[in-house]
Amino acid sequence: MNFQNALQFGRLGESWIANWIKAQGFHVQPVYEKQTGDYKGPTLYMADGDTLILPDLLALQPLDNGRVRIAWCEAKHKSCFTWYFKRQQWQTGIDVKLYEQYQAVQQRSAIAVHLFFLQSGGLDKRAGKLSPGGLYGNRLAYLVQHEDHRDEFVEDNGRRVPMVYWNITDLRKLADYQEAKP
Repeated sequence: MNFQNALQFGRLGESWIANWIKAQGFHVQPVYEKQTGDYKGPTLYMADGDTLILPDLLALQPLDNGRVRIAWCEAKHKSCFTWYFKRQQWQTGIDVKLYEQYQAVQQRSAIAVHLFFLQSGGLDKRAGKLSPGGLYGNRLAYLVQHEDHRDEFVEDNGRRVPMVYWNITDLRKLADYQEAKP
């Protein structure tokens, strides 16, 4: 998949995840990419001058008592989980740089971060197994305590990306793939 196709696939999944979050009673504000200096991406500008990379969405849910539940939400759309032979189970992950930024966003903004993985349920070619599909997720605070391992993902262009991985058993299945689509 080339960059443009991957970007379109990711944005489509982000839209479906945002719609699913709205169906749970939340208002959703996408955090759009902006060009700022030499960095392009959604950015949180801190009072002390620091900047942090933001997750894709800000979700707000009005509560009966006049309060509001707020969460940052990172939306990942993937064709399939990866079969991890060492553990004999399905896994998924994200880029370590983003993972560390999201931890800092959660800590410094005092707003919980949630990771969502929309898995199409495709074939893991390396393992020759059909991956489960659906919308999976969990709170970042939980996932930080349940990392399985870190490794490098090698992109088609040979670039090595440090990644962190979780077992499917550490994610909650929130919806079947077809239910997550509008």
